[in-house]
Amino acid sequence: MALPKYPYEAPSLLPLPSVVDSYAISPQENLQRTEMENGPALQRSKTDSPIYEISFAFNFTDAENLLFESWYKHILNNGVDWFLIPLAVGDELREQEARFSSSYQSAMSGAGLWKITASLEIRQRELYSKDEMVILEQYDQPSLVRDANDFAILINEDFKTLKVS
Repeated sequence: MALPKYPYEAPSLLPLPSVVDSYAISPQENLQRTEMENGPALQRSKTDSPIYEISFAFNFTDAENLLFESWYKHILNNGVDWFLIPLAVGDELREQEARFSSSYQSAMSGAGLWKITASLEIRQRELYSKDEMVILEQYDQPSLVRDANDFAILINEDFKTLKVS
């Protein structure tokens, strides 16, 4: 079954979360630590794919707030279900699978304006792959990170000649 989408596209047109107002990303604890009687503690990862929590704010008008609350209640079953929402990844927005990790908070921020703060957990945060990291380390060019076109060309043309050990 397809996941519902945050209604930011026509005809709904709710605004996306504000990345200027308040936007924070926190990986949930993924470290399993065992203290030893003698010597250093043992540490290991609980999972290869930690859950990330993102907290942010929406700025809504009265009408947008009503639409958001209705969507939250009826489409997401009071915020329980997973859904798709565009979130900041680097300097662009990418659709992510997310769900509310707690109830949102609503506060009036002026006449007919609402500020909604919320926390989401996302299943898989998009990061560079291990192979992409090898390329970045081998070429040591910070501009590769900033320029996606050069990075794509580098991967497509030069990747075959790299030796990954």
